Amino acid sequence: MFRRTAKFIAFLVIISMLSPLALAQSGRGRTPTTPPPPKPVTKPNTPTTTVLGIPDGGKLTKQDMEGLTSRFALRNGLTVMVREKHASPLIAINISVKAGSLSEPDDAVGIARLTHKAILFGTEKRNGVAIEKEVAKLGGVLTSRITEEQASLTLIAPAESYPAMVELLADVLTHPAFKEDDLKKAADEVLLDSKHAQDNARQAAKDKLFATAFITHRLKRGGTVSESYLATVTRQQVQSFYQSHYQPANTIVTVLGDIFTLTAIGQVQLQFGNYKAVSAPAAPAAQSTALAKPAPGSGQKIPSATAEPVATDQPATHSTQSTMEEAAQDRLRYGNARADIGQSLITVGYRTPAFKGNKEGLSELATMHVLAAALGLGNGSRMYQGLREGVASRDKQSVASEVAANYQIFPGAGLLVTELQVEPDRIDRAEAEYFREVERFRREIISEGELQRAKTLLEKQYFDSIATLESEAELVSQYQSRYGDWRLFDSELKRLSAVTATDVQQAAAKFLTPANAAVQEYEPRNVTARTF
Repeated sequence: MFRRTAKFIAFLVIISMLSPLALAQSGRGRTPTTPPPPKPVTKPNTPTTTVLGIPDGGKLTKQDMEGLTSRFALRNGLTVMVREKHASPLIAINISVKAGSLSEPDDAVGIARLTHKAILFGTEKRNGVAIEKEVAKLGGVLTSRITEEQASLTLIAPAESYPAMVELLADVLTHPAFKEDDLKKAADEVLLDSKHAQDNARQAAKDKLFATAFITHRLKRGGTVSESYLATVTRQQVQSFYQSHYQPANTIVTVLGDIFTLTAIGQVQLQFGNYKAVSAPAAPAAQSTALAKPAPGSGQKIPSATAEPVATDQPATHSTQSTMEEAAQDRLRYGNARADIGQSLITVGYRTPAFKGNKEGLSELATMHVLAAALGLGNGSRMYQGLREGVASRDKQSVASEVAANYQIFPGAGLLVTELQVEPDRIDRAEAEYFREVERFRREIISEGELQRAKTLLEKQYFDSIATLESEAELVSQYQSRYGDWRLFDSELKRLSAVTATDVQQAAAKFLTPANAAVQEYEPRNVTARTF
C-alpha cells in the first residue's frame, strides 16, 4: 500500500514539472510582453525654420510647387523661383527685370542698356571695385546680359556663400548710386558694345532686316543706340527710367542649385523685402534725341516706354502696347545696304502674329521651332542640302557658303529669320534658288526622317541650354517672365515631340509666302549696284 502511494505521488510530481514546459511550447499560458519601441525614423536633412525679421514687403502671399521647383509671390510683388539641384555644391542666382531695349522710347534709345550697365558701377555703400572684390571673395562669377525683353544679372558661387550672394545682389539691384562719372563710363561701354555688334556683319544684317520688316514696332530700331543721346543723358533721366521699370512686379529672382527651398526663400524675403515700387519723378528733356523727329504730315508718332515715361521735349502720344504692335503685312518688303564686308548676306524674315499663351499658341510655337530646324538647322536641313550642297539647284552646284534659320518671338510679334552668305556675283542666283526651295518646302510634307532629325537637334539644344546652372537659371526666369509659367520650360520637349509633319507643312504654307517676306541684302561696298 505504501509503495503504491509513493509511486502515485512521484507520478504527480513529474506531471507538474512537465506541464509548464508543454504549455510554453504550445503557446498557451505565455505571459504577454510589451512590444519593443519603434525604431526612430531618420528625418530628411531639410530646414524647419527660416530667418527672422522679414520686412512686411517680403511676406509670402502665394506659393506653389512641382517637383523640386517652387514659385513664391512676395507682398511687394516680387516673384521668386527656387529650383533644387544637388548634383554639385554650387548655386546660381538670376535676377531678371522687364527692362530690355524694347522698353526704350524712340527719343531715348540706349537708356535701358545704360541703366543696366550703370547698376554694376556702384551702390550707395559699394563702388564698382568693391562689388568685383566681393564677388571674388565669395568665389563667384557675376555676369550681366540685356536682350530686347529683359535685363538680367547672374551670380554663381559655392553654396556656403548663399546668404552673402543674396545680400550683394539685393544691394546692387535696389540701391544703385548712379553717379555722374559712372554714368559717363557706362555710356562709353554701351557705345563700344554697339560698335562691336555693328562690326559683326551677321548682327548688322539682322538689325537692317528688322528695319525693313517693321514699320511701327520698336523692333525696327534693331540693336542701335543713339550716340548723341547717351552723350547728354542726365542722372535724373536714368533715375526716372530705373524707377519706372526696376520694380518688384517686373522682377523675377531665380535661385537654382545646391540649396533647400526654405533656406533659399528665407534669405530672399529678408534681403528683398524692402524692394518697393517707387513713382518715377519727371525727368528733364533730353538735350538731343535718339532719332530724328517725324516729318510733318508723316503720321509717325513718338512712342512712350511706360505709363510714366522719361520726359522729353515732346509729350508721348502712344502707350507701350501700341508701339509693340505692327499691322498685318500684305506685300513683300525689300531693303539693301552696303558695308566693308567680303561676302553678301541675305536675310529673309517671315512675320507671325503675336504669341498667345493658350494651348493653341503653345502648339504653334513648337511647330514654328520645328519648322525652322527642318528648314535651316544643321547639315541635314533643307537649306543646307539644297543651297549649300546644291542638291536642289538646277545645275547641282552650291549657291551659298553658309545658311541658317531660327524662330524668335517678341512682344507683339514673331519672326522666322533665314540667312544666306553668298558670293557677291551669285546673289541673284542664290535668291532665285532660295525662293524655289522655300516654295517646295511649303507644298511638300517633309519626310519622317527630316522631322525626327529636326526634333533631335532641338532636343540637343534644350539639353545644351541646361548644361550650366547659370543658363538654366536664366531660362527658368525667362519662361516665367514671358509665358507666366516656368513649367512650360520643363514641358518643352513634350510639345516639340507632338509636332507632326502635317503641322509643319501647314505652318509653312501659311507663313512662308512672298507677300509675308522681308528681304534684306547686305552687300560689299564695291560691288555693282543692283536691285532685288
